[in-house]
Amino acid sequence: MKHATHSQCSKPLPPGTVYFPFEPILLQSLRNSYILRCLDGILVDGKNRGISMAIFKSCAFRDVIGRFMSCDVTWLTTKGINPLAVGQWVNNHTRGRRDP
Repeated sequence: MKHATHSQCSKPLPPGTVYFPFEPILLQSLRNSYILRCLDGILVDGKNRGISMAIFKSCAFRDVIGRFMSCDVTWLTTKGINPLAVGQWVNNHTRGRRDP
């Protein structure tokens, strides 16, 4: 089945740290089954533990605009407020594998 979207359509982006193709991701990728590779080479790291969580939180609190957060950090907690921020667990988890 072939899927296509038009330029006027909204496209979902799973929560996580976004890496361009030229950025290093070796340490974050070790034992990480939550990295999503897009067709254009962009990587989205959606793991909510370990070094992936530390990098996401560091970027989130670095990019605060005044007193407003520029991104949603609630998906990192066990009491997630945004129910739409779980796409990486539903769509990208490897079957039969448990994360440490």
